[in-house]
Amino acid sequence: DRAGDLAIAAVDDPAPQVREAALPALTDDDALLRLAGDDEPTIAIAALVRHASRRGRASITTTFLVQLAAAAPHGTERVRIALAWLLAR
Repeated sequence: DRAGDLAIAAVDDPAPQVREAALPALTDDDALLRLAGDDEPTIAIAALVRHASRRGRASITTTFLVQLAAAAPHGTERVRIALAWLLAR
């Protein structure tokens, strides 16, 4: 089973469809966090949600708060982080 390796390789693919398709197979937190900074908002949000869901909302709250504090005050990154936290289970 090479799904994990293939998914990690797909994180850097230039096609957003490939990066998005890799999300459900990703179990590597570093890869998910790399995708959380993706230029495509849907991919970035999905990666943050998957990361938060894997770790649990309670365990990711401090990290997300630090990211919120570091994000530009009027940028879309803050909205992505907040939305991901709200959507995580």
